[in-house]
Amino acid sequence: AGLRTCSSTCRRGMPSRCCAAFSFPAWVWIKHPEKRWLFASYKADLAIRDSVKCRALIQSAWYQERWGDRFHLTDDQNEKKRFENDRTGYREITSVGTGTGSRGDFVVCDDPLSADQAQSITERTTANDWWSGTMTTRLNDLKTGHLILIQQRLHRSEEHTSELQS
Repeated sequence: AGLRTCSSTCRRGMPSRCCAAFSFPAWVWIKHPEKRWLFASYKADLAIRDSVKCRALIQSAWYQERWGDRFHLTDDQNEKKRFENDRTGYREITSVGTGTGSRGDFVVCDDPLSADQAQSITERTTANDWWSGTMTTRLNDLKTGHLILIQQRLHRSEEHTSELQS
């Protein structure tokens, strides 16, 4: 099995963030709390918001009643931008255009461009170069890692077109 890559283009208003950005890591950690996640968005505030929602889901009474025995969030690394569990898993955020020294088993970008940015060739090129040149190199293992790119189709030359043609 080779590199697992997923590119999803969503209609405006579809709840992609709910599924990928905060529910998916909480679900995976039920059976694989050791998995490490890197998340990004065009705007750091959006990535932080989703990180807080994921952490709140994991800490909720509903989640804890069902799966609270599987892992615990660590007290010494439980922040908005990065939180870890006691099984070596973590969820960390960054934003498009910035680098990260971290690696993950799942590298996810939900909306690499805003609607306004998508109209600029410079912004599209920057986002495409960042995804293909930086984030795709952040996998822990190329054979078992997962690249997930979720976005609205805002312009015909966005990243998923480049990714699918390569």
